[in-house]
Amino acid sequence: MPAPDFSRLNTRVDSLRGELVRVLSDLVRTPTVQIPPRGSEKKGQELLSAEFRKLGYETDLYDIGEVKALHTHPLRHDKHHIADRWNLAVKIKGKGGGHSLVLNGHMDTVPPSEFPWTRDPFKPVVEQGRLYGLGSYDMKASLAAMLILAKVLKEEGLSLRGDLTLESVCDEEDGGVHGTIAQRLRGYQADAALVLEPSALVINNMHKGGYFPEMRVAEAAAGINLNREFIPQLPKMLAVVLKEIEELAKLRTATAKIPPEYRHQQEPVPVWVSKIVSGLWGKSVPIAIANQVQLLVYLQSVPGESMERIREQFLEWNAGLSKKYPDLFPKPPAIEATVRLMEPSFIPADHPVVTTLAASVEAQLGARPKIQGSPAPCDMFVFNNHFNTPCAWFGPDGSNAHAPDEYVELESVVNCVKCLLRFVGDWCVWA
Repeated sequence: MPAPDFSRLNTRVDSLRGELVRVLSDLVRTPTVQIPPRGSEKKGQELLSAEFRKLGYETDLYDIGEVKALHTHPLRHDKHHIADRWNLAVKIKGKGGGHSLVLNGHMDTVPPSEFPWTRDPFKPVVEQGRLYGLGSYDMKASLAAMLILAKVLKEEGLSLRGDLTLESVCDEEDGGVHGTIAQRLRGYQADAALVLEPSALVINNMHKGGYFPEMRVAEAAAGINLNREFIPQLPKMLAVVLKEIEELAKLRTATAKIPPEYRHQQEPVPVWVSKIVSGLWGKSVPIAIANQVQLLVYLQSVPGESMERIREQFLEWNAGLSKKYPDLFPKPPAIEATVRLMEPSFIPADHPVVTTLAASVEAQLGARPKIQGSPAPCDMFVFNNHFNTPCAWFGPDGSNAHAPDEYVELESVVNCVKCLLRFVGDWCVWA
């Protein structure tokens, strides 16, 4: 079958903008927050499943805890619960002869930021072409885009030669990834995949990995002893740790083999402090001497690096604090890691998945899209590293993921649907 009339299809997608906003708004109103080790994705998955069924599609809505192979899989991360965590899959069978494809998105969101929102995170509002709300950008807009894509395929009578699987998974945030693993173990394999995380319509052929150790820097004293002088050491200890983290970052940058896609970055393999907490604040909390401070450290990695080696490098650095500053650190700070080692992954920029997607996007938008590496980890590594499925990353534009007043650019979501329509037909082949 020749390619359909995309001028007509674009007009059809434009006419469904209101439908897209309605579905996305309904998803934002439905809390699907993950607070590890548990998540609450089921109601969101039920809502999306009902929308697909209205269009006449069969849906596979299931608890990933029922996937027996997941419990003993090498990627099982026991810091996250998998019972009562729900996935949704819609498989559009092809007529044979084309390539199969998975479009992947996640239903779970982070909690609302502890910093104040100027809008209610669960009451979506559209302002100046942006839809605000928790999860609107990361990444319920892409789930709504999948639905609109499926609606156009169905109502326009378009068929594909290859199978197309649309999936909304649970447990992506905080390094869960069990939803994406469960889909593969349940049999939803394909020749290629796209993770529809937001990317501003840029094609990411690679992404970084991450290691998230939690440090506890502590000294013995606490409170105030009125009978003798006490000189707290904790401020000095914290200052030393922050200084030495800077040195660790310099070492990482000097020794890591940086792919060309990241060499323009000033800190291609940064070591950041994400959180620093010591004691409580407020008039109800008495003035006292803090005896410990906790830090969440974030080490990024690039494709080609071993996450296990990065973990070992950090632990060696931490042990070195005692050797370098024995008076301040009689023993190294305690380390705990509740987030899994998030692996980096990549496919070459000239891989057919990337080149086909780039041609589809260029045909739709009239300009060659950027092809680059993403600075963030995601479920893409599950496909590339563990299930032999070449996977890239492509999605709409927006801002404030994991922060107050998160929003997605609605025009970008509409353009994402149009680009995906072309790519699905180019990859799976119109029948």
